[in-house]
Amino acid sequence: MLAGCAAMGDQAFVVTGKSASRPHITMDATTAVKACESATVPPGIDIETCQFSDAMTGQTRTSVVNLAGVGHTEEMDAIPVVIIQVPLDASNFLGTFDNGGGRFGSLIFTPAGTQIALDVDNTLVAEPGMQFVVVEMPATVAAAAMTAPKAVPGNYFMVLSYDASSTHIKAVSSGKLVVSGRTFYPMLIPCVTSMANVPEIPIPQSPNATPIDVRGIQAAYTPCSGKNYNYAGAASATLTVVEFYNPSLDHYFITYLLAEIANLDAGNTPTRWLRTNRTFKAFLPGAAGTSDICRYYIPPALGDSHFFGRGTVECNATGAAHPTFVLEDPRFMGMILPAAGVCPPGTVPVYRVFDNRTDANHRYMIDRALRDQMVALGWIAEGDGPDLVVMCAPA
Repeated sequence: MLAGCAAMGDQAFVVTGKSASRPHITMDATTAVKACESATVPPGIDIETCQFSDAMTGQTRTSVVNLAGVGHTEEMDAIPVVIIQVPLDASNFLGTFDNGGGRFGSLIFTPAGTQIALDVDNTLVAEPGMQFVVVEMPATVAAAAMTAPKAVPGNYFMVLSYDASSTHIKAVSSGKLVVSGRTFYPMLIPCVTSMANVPEIPIPQSPNATPIDVRGIQAAYTPCSGKNYNYAGAASATLTVVEFYNPSLDHYFITYLLAEIANLDAGNTPTRWLRTNRTFKAFLPGAAGTSDICRYYIPPALGDSHFFGRGTVECNATGAAHPTFVLEDPRFMGMILPAAGVCPPGTVPVYRVFDNRTDANHRYMIDRALRDQMVALGWIAEGDGPDLVVMCAPA
């Protein structure tokens, strides 16, 4: 699994089966796991030094990154994670680890959509038709490494399997840290900001266990050397979206604009709007790694309400299909778009329902149970994937 990344070796194998159209991929590798070391010099800069060793040859590559703007209680996990890029339809991920000395268990797989935040300024974007999945050891291992770093290092035999429409896969290794409630993945090896610069792991197209020859891609795994990542302002990069309800119209409305909130609270509208006491977060317009959410006004003849389009494609399609709608703001706020209905780590799903009436109105929420209640009342759920998610908000 980590042959092109953490293991840096050639002790990986793959078995493809099931069918040619949707193979089942299984890989295993002996991986050298080492805890990163942290130092705070100069003050305000967290310097992380992480070593990646070839379990076979002992060759070590060292990655050094500088994390700026990290609070004194916020630090990068001691054990780096692996981020794999696989087809959008990849599923059924399973994995195990075992050091042969009593430390073993299941790997954790977290679908991360098509975008991953490296810091507040930079985002890693998956290539077309692909998604990211974060692979990591359980939190108990990371915690042990932070309290007793020497208790974790060693060689681990790891196994990973999943189903996908193709065997295309790339892998990188990053740190993981949470700053002001947002999860970031500073790249460690290779030191890239684009997946186009990461070589594909050469998976043998064979139904038999076959060694993966990674010698041709190892040179591309150049570690970071003093790479700077910025987390200053991570907390201020979000907005609080407030929901209102109008009993006379049976309409819902959301806004983060303080002037609009004050106006609605004061009752300076033809009919009364009341807070529902429900809120969710949004990113600032134009924030790195986000998609612009536009705001349309729907004229009285069609609903006298607002519609929030998720991204350029939907916004443009809405304007083309409804030329009488008024585009109030093409970049009202920022959100991350889900990949096949899956939101990346550090975000929560946003649901949207449509009243299916001539007076068109939509409601937006992060509470799935509330979404289901609205559907039971006759509203129509809209979105992607089995859970019908329209966008992803900061957690």
